[in-house]
Amino acid sequence: MNVTRRLFPLLLLALLAGCATLSERAERPLVAAGTDTLFMHEGDLLTQIRRDGGAGIRALRVLTGGCDLAAVGRPTDLDMDSEGRVLVCDGDLSQVIRLSVDGCSPRPYEVFQIPEFATPSGVESFPAGIAVADAGRAKVFLLGQTAGLLKGELEAPDGWKRPGQMHWDGEFLYIADAGRHLVQVFDGAGRWLRTVGSEGTGPGEFLHPVAVCTSPDGRLWVLDALNHRVQAFTREGRPDAAFGVYDHAPGGFMFPKGLAFDTDGNLYVSDAGVNRVQVFSQGGALLYWFGSTGRTNNDFLLPSAICAEGNRLFIADQYNRRVQVYRYLPYLSAEVTP
Repeated sequence: MNVTRRLFPLLLLALLAGCATLSERAERPLVAAGTDTLFMHEGDLLTQIRRDGGAGIRALRVLTGGCDLAAVGRPTDLDMDSEGRVLVCDGDLSQVIRLSVDGCSPRPYEVFQIPEFATPSGVESFPAGIAVADAGRAKVFLLGQTAGLLKGELEAPDGWKRPGQMHWDGEFLYIADAGRHLVQVFDGAGRWLRTVGSEGTGPGEFLHPVAVCTSPDGRLWVLDALNHRVQAFTREGRPDAAFGVYDHAPGGFMFPKGLAFDTDGNLYVSDAGVNRVQVFSQGGALLYWFGSTGRTNNDFLLPSAICAEGNRLFIADQYNRRVQVYRYLPYLSAEVTP
């Protein structure tokens, strides 16, 4: 194998300046210092473009298909459905966009808008339909999977205050309600089951929970934003672990907004206060971080939701009005191709 073939994948992956040698990069799947990278920026799934000589018309382009245009505002949440289509919740333009990421198709994207939407803040596909949380209406709407028409609402016993990001794990639908400082749990038919957490600063308590996900072992993880920590719970809802501290340095949290696990069980947290994404072990050890403040590739302006599917990461970059796509390579070697 010639030298060019060996070096090309590693050069593509070097998004940040690093001091490690190429052999060291090939031997270390994750590092603590944040100077090496395991993430290749694939491009933007949705991005803001301009027309008419800078008239500032906001639109999105499906870069993976390049097929069409539609208006985009501020992406607040992401999900991938069972057919591999990405759902994007748009808080500014009061809509949900569903699009293919596998190239041009007869319908590269669909836009779901209903009069009831005010400020959509969360979206999740599950067996009963497409759940859309609306922080402005203090409701969680249920749309049909095919045409996105309103089917009804998901009802919580004491109502909603500020519902947001949600997660379907194959058995339960978890919905974070930042205004009530708790997580509501539903089954696949949209029936309410129970509540996790309450307001406070102790174990099992929240101050403004904004995101939820489950780890490969089935535990529930909650991003407890104003307590600046991540908490884990058993399947029965008992507090199990927690880590985090208020700090702008890597490893700390400054108003985190997104949470996801990859296939290796690494935990991703988007930190809006410092415009970066951090990667942790389930024990709370910082493994890596990437991103900085700005508008170019690998920069963020208030990153929020993260959707991890396979070895791909979709990150909602709110005020850059785009979704950035990364590919995670769990082990670097000369045989890896970009």
